[in-house]
Amino acid sequence: MVLLPIYSIHRLKHYQLNRDRDIRSIMMIESGGLTGTKNYEDIISRAWEHIRNREFRELRTRTQYSSCDI
Repeated sequence: MVLLPIYSIHRLKHYQLNRDRDIRSIMMIESGGLTGTKNYEDIISRAWEHIRNREFRELRTRTQYSSCDI
């Protein structure tokens, strides 16, 4: 039972670290010319990938819970 709060704190720190790193990298990218276009495309594709992964996890969780009801 003690393991869950410790793991939760660990994951929270992990997400905070990644969020801060991502914000710094977005602020430092070049925004003009061909490099800026490629950077923009990378950011958009990563954002959509994150959304798809989150939706898949939510769908999988709902499916698992609904199969338990049977």
